[in-house]
Amino acid sequence: MATATPTKGESDTLTLYDLVERTGLSYTTIYEQARLNKLPVPVFKIGRRYLVSRKAYDAVMSAGHEPQSNDAA
Repeated sequence: MATATPTKGESDTLTLYDLVERTGLSYTTIYEQARLNKLPVPVFKIGRRYLVSRKAYDAVMSAGHEPQSNDAA
């Protein structure tokens, strides 16, 4: 697992492809969950790109949380 603080050459954000590598889930699954706002971390859409905070992802993974909806009312 990556550290909460990016090392040289690492970004503060993760792409959906990064999540595919880290979780072992398919790109389609990750993309659909990001599009529907159902990943356990906030997803930011910038243009056509979806990004996730590395720090938020690492916090969720270190806490051992199962993916759940983060429905915003």
